Amino acid sequence: MAKYTRPALLTAALWGAAVAPALAQTASAKPKTDAVAPASAAVKPVGDADIVGSVNGKPITWGQVVARLRADDPEGLKTAVAQVVGVKAANVLVSPAAPAQVTITRAEALDAVHAQPSQPVTNQLQFMLTEQALDIEAAKAGVSIPASQVDEKISKLIKDARVKSNIPASVTDDQFLTQARVTRSRLIHNTRAQLQIQALIRKDIETTLGHPIGAGDYLQARHILVKVDAPAPDAKPEDTKKADDAALAKITQVAADLKANKKTFEAAAKESSDDPGTKDQGGELGVFARGMMVKPFEQVAFTLKPNELSAPVRTDFGYHLIQVEKLGSDLTPDQRQATLDRYESSRGQAFLGDLLNKRVKVVNNLRPPQQADVRGPNGMPLRRMPPVRVNATRDPKP
Repeated sequence: MAKYTRPALLTAALWGAAVAPALAQTASAKPKTDAVAPASAAVKPVGDADIVGSVNGKPITWGQVVARLRADDPEGLKTAVAQVVGVKAANVLVSPAAPAQVTITRAEALDAVHAQPSQPVTNQLQFMLTEQALDIEAAKAGVSIPASQVDEKISKLIKDARVKSNIPASVTDDQFLTQARVTRSRLIHNTRAQLQIQALIRKDIETTLGHPIGAGDYLQARHILVKVDAPAPDAKPEDTKKADDAALAKITQVAADLKANKKTFEAAAKESSDDPGTKDQGGELGVFARGMMVKPFEQVAFTLKPNELSAPVRTDFGYHLIQVEKLGSDLTPDQRQATLDRYESSRGQAFLGDLLNKRVKVVNNLRPPQQADVRGPNGMPLRRMPPVRVNATRDPKP
């Protein structure tokens, strides 16, 4: 069976394994700074019930981490075990009286993984801590993600992936996921977390707005920006006012030309706008929702009628002229949903950072991944073995 490149839409559902570790680590317990013990040293036995982390006092055990790795990322677990077993074997087999074989039990291997966890192991714990934090916050906010919603999202992801990668109908979904090196278990867990984050962000947005998000909270518009020259550090107040007056005079002239139909808005934007991101598109901003723009801009934009030209609007960026193209009620549901998806995605990392560092107490007791030594008979390192990074399920977000 042919192997397929994992499509971007499928990758998006796996962002959690990469995002959560970086954020959860900042909220972890005081990091251990002691050096890695020689591989020949005795490794303290650890049991499945040993607590390796917690959120608001609710523990996660070593056995739970191993079980989830086995279900979600079996290749990552194999990599972690292979690394420590390889080091143990190397240290024994290079000794002066090397035995004919090396024996290591399952318990010894997992104890060694616990003592020197590689990236897949630490990522798994950190993602589980993030999941637990999300569950706590969701319960507090009254947010529930039914299994049917998760299944529906996964079906859409796979369907979109099939179209993008031109996957033949003869290849089943499970075959496709196997070739993409994505377990269905991980896909379920990460998709559920993603949906929880979106729902919680939406709850935060609606709390800020003071009402549920509706069609009236969207616009499609374009703008022209005239920047105000930044004053020199030693500028006098009159110099600052002069720069502001110059920008206002320029934007006022542009507005006069538009009202006199001397130029189209698109032509004026290409000629006069200082916004490099929209200038060449005739000032096109596309569809946006309340909260996506700076407040002075937004307050004016949402009072305009289609094709109505605003008066100059001052923001920290300079002076703007705004023209609304479509009201939210004139946009399709898909356009509004795509805009909300982008908005929620842009707030994802900030939301997680706030959740894990402020809203809940996260404790991470698992040693961060470090390099492992292969030592010769004299105890000196023969070479350094960096942690093996398995990128198949560690792609970052949207």
